[in-house]
Amino acid sequence: MGGKSPALPASDSVEAIDPLVFQDEGFVKMATGAPVWVSATALIHRERWKEDEFGAPIFIKKFNRPKGSYVAIYVVGEHILAGQAAWDVVSKFDIGVVSLHLLFAAYAMQAQNGCFGPASSSIKGTNLIKMLGMDRRIRNPSVGNDGKQFLTKSMKLLHLVELVQSLSRLSVRVFWKDSQKNCNVSLSPLWEVCIDYLGGNSFDQSLKNPEEVIIRVRAGLWAEKFLNPEAAEDKTASTLFQYGLLAASTLRINPYQEGLAAQLAVELTFRSRINRGKSRCKVDTLWKEVLPDTDSGKRNRFQSRKQRYRMKQRWDSALTTLKNLGWRIEFDDSTYPLEYRPPWAKGENSGRPLPKGYFAKLRQAVLSIWSPEYAEIGRESESAVELRPEIIRRYRQDRRMTQRDLAGALGKHQTWVSMLETGKAKVTGDEMRNAMIETLGIGPQRKTGTGGL
Repeated sequence: MGGKSPALPASDSVEAIDPLVFQDEGFVKMATGAPVWVSATALIHRERWKEDEFGAPIFIKKFNRPKGSYVAIYVVGEHILAGQAAWDVVSKFDIGVVSLHLLFAAYAMQAQNGCFGPASSSIKGTNLIKMLGMDRRIRNPSVGNDGKQFLTKSMKLLHLVELVQSLSRLSVRVFWKDSQKNCNVSLSPLWEVCIDYLGGNSFDQSLKNPEEVIIRVRAGLWAEKFLNPEAAEDKTASTLFQYGLLAASTLRINPYQEGLAAQLAVELTFRSRINRGKSRCKVDTLWKEVLPDTDSGKRNRFQSRKQRYRMKQRWDSALTTLKNLGWRIEFDDSTYPLEYRPPWAKGENSGRPLPKGYFAKLRQAVLSIWSPEYAEIGRESESAVELRPEIIRRYRQDRRMTQRDLAGALGKHQTWVSMLETGKAKVTGDEMRNAMIETLGIGPQRKTGTGGL
């Protein structure tokens, strides 16, 4: 995997601090390669961590393409940690750590600056607090001890340091079984960090009551394989250059009041990179990704009426939050009727009661969601795409799909695809047209990286 990166030097000045990664457009490029995506899933789903034969917690994600590939996440100290100390680290993972992880992935793209290297970013803690939405008033959970009703600036900085320290304990191992891509990683820190405390008349005082913290961060050596710009210029390169877009609004969702919306936004952020900004899927598919496996409702399949109604309310609230933040949401008319939708999407049917058996049908309902940066582009590109026979054939071959693969993905027979590619049949109906465009990834590839997860 190559040698160890030089240690990050401590910062002795606040002059060369990297600016906010978000500009006026409200979004920024972020690394989205397999190590970044799998790590985000590991941070969300603590319940999916297992114990290996040595007693060490491990989160592993296997891939069908390339077949036999996997990414494994470990907790490390000087070496891979095992036992209760390691599980204590895992227990602290939450959506706050996930949001910081996404920001680091954005800074990793900024540090590239067009070329690969062990570049690091120096970030003010107060800037991170603003980007993470922690600049609002947050009630102090320990108010009984110090009398302060809300968290002070120093308290927020110390909490941020805890998030950074949790994230810095992750290391990644990758086995990428692809004859054309050499993306194996023996074991690499996910993020290498160095923290400087500023303020106070002594070092001890700055540790307990900092006026500012400076966090220096850079991607581990996994970035050599999954964030190498050479692969963007040379399609035959043995590495990958995978990135997508991160919306500032994703990070500002309050994870403690709108937890489902926050997790849904993270999931859709990665899906949007794969599907050119659009995610079209069943409600149940998204629930499986964003609900914890230990969620009481998920575990017993929402058996009680109260559980089903409560889940419907949570889902509608999450969709409403995303809509208010600029996400575009469209419901499939044939599977997602008006009475199942959130109040803002019901129109004149807003007062109609839910029909009997609605919940099972809701889980199979289909919707399409565009992240904010693609919301308007999606409307323009889908109407402009012409599904000519040669276009379908070329995009299918580019995605290494057989006619049978494409037919299966669309619920059709292989003969139908053959007829499309020879001009003997046409794609009809908006639903099938959109499904074809999404499956083949046809249309403008604005601001997205190359390669697939």
